[in-house]
Amino acid sequence: MENHTANVQKSAHHSSPPAQNFEQFPTSKYAAQASGEARSAGLVSFSTSDTRTEGDSQTILIDRKAGRLRRMKSGVMTAARLIHEEIARTKVRWQPWMITPTYRPGEVWKPAHMTSLVKCLRSWAHRRGFALRYVWVAEMQQGRYRRSGSVPGECVHYHMLVWVPARFSCPKPDKQGWWAYGSTRREKVRRPLRYILKYASKGDEVEFPKGLRIHGCGGLSEQHRSERAWWLMPRWVRALWSADQRPRRASGGGFVIQSTGAWYPSIWEVWTARGSVLCTLRDGLFDFFSLSQLARVFCEEF
Repeated sequence: MENHTANVQKSAHHSSPPAQNFEQFPTSKYAAQASGEARSAGLVSFSTSDTRTEGDSQTILIDRKAGRLRRMKSGVMTAARLIHEEIARTKVRWQPWMITPTYRPGEVWKPAHMTSLVKCLRSWAHRRGFALRYVWVAEMQQGRYRRSGSVPGECVHYHMLVWVPARFSCPKPDKQGWWAYGSTRREKVRRPLRYILKYASKGDEVEFPKGLRIHGCGGLSEQHRSERAWWLMPRWVRALWSADQRPRRASGGGFVIQSTGAWYPSIWEVWTARGSVLCTLRDGLFDFFSLSQLARVFCEEF
C-alpha cells in the first residue's frame, strides 16, 4: 500500500500533444476538457437562471467541503510519504506511534490546543536528541455528534502519527499533562501510511466547527516541504510548473512562480451568487498563457 501510494503521487503527467492541435479547441471545447480538473478540485457542474455565462464556458458550483477534504487527504498522505522516505535513509530504527487526543464532555475545541500538544512533543523529542516528525488529521466523532446535548466542539478528536526512535517509548500526553482537555490513546502502528489514510478519508458526513484546522505536519526537510506545497497546488498548476519551480499562491490572488518571480492569474474566475461560490473559465487566457501552456493544461489526460 505504501509503495503504491508513493508511485501514484510520483507518476509523471502524460506527454502533451503537439501545440498545433490545441488551435482547434475553442473555449467551449477546452471548458469541457477542464471538467475533470474541476471535479477533482471539489467543483461540480451548475446551471441556474441567475448565473452568468462567459462565452461558451460552463458555470461551475464550488463544493468547498469536498475541496477541503481533498486537500486534507493530499496534504496528509504526501507528508506521511515524504517522512517515510526521509527516515528510510537514516541509520536509526524508527517506530511510528498513533496518538489520539479526545475531548471530555464540557471541553470544547480551541485552536491553541493542538499547537500546544505539538510544542510539548517537540520539546520532549529535542531533549532526547532527535527532531520530531509528525502528521495529524482532525475527525468528528459522528456517534457522539448525533447524540442529544453534544456540541460540535466537544466531538472533535485528532489522529496524530509521530515517528520516534525505537529505543524510546512515546509518552502518553494526558498523563504528562500535555493534553488537559480529556484523554489520549497511543499505540504502535506497523503500516503508518495505511493507518493515516483511513482517517484522512473521513469527514463526508459531519461538518467541522468553523475555523477548525483539519490537518497538519512537521519535521520535513526544506526540500520536502517544497514538494508537499507543490502537491497541494491545483492540478493545472502542477501541469505547468514543477516542484523545483516552486509555484505558490500569491497575496491578492493568482500564483507566483518563485523561481522566476512571474505572476499568473488562476484559469478560473470566481464569484458568489445567493450564498454559493461559482466559477467559470477566465476570459482572455491567451493574454497570460502561451499556446503550449494551455495545450498542457487542457489537452492532457488528467
